[in-house]
Amino acid sequence: MDSVDWQPTIAQSINLCDAALTCGYKYVRKVKSKTELSDVLSEEKSSPSFIEVFVKKGAKLVSQK
Repeated sequence: MDSVDWQPTIAQSINLCDAALTCGYKYVRKVKSKTELSDVLSEEKSSPSFIEVFVKKGAKLVSQK
């Protein structure tokens, strides 16, 4: 798994959603596709919220100006 500038990360070995719940987040979701992300973003959420978004390895941000 990679992160900013393809730096190695241990995120795949940590359950970030469980950690978010433990830290008091009321709304926690994990998404793996654009459709899932769109659905989650359109849901009414409790605050604070945590959304873990999986992306393809090497994916780059595309600006939507």
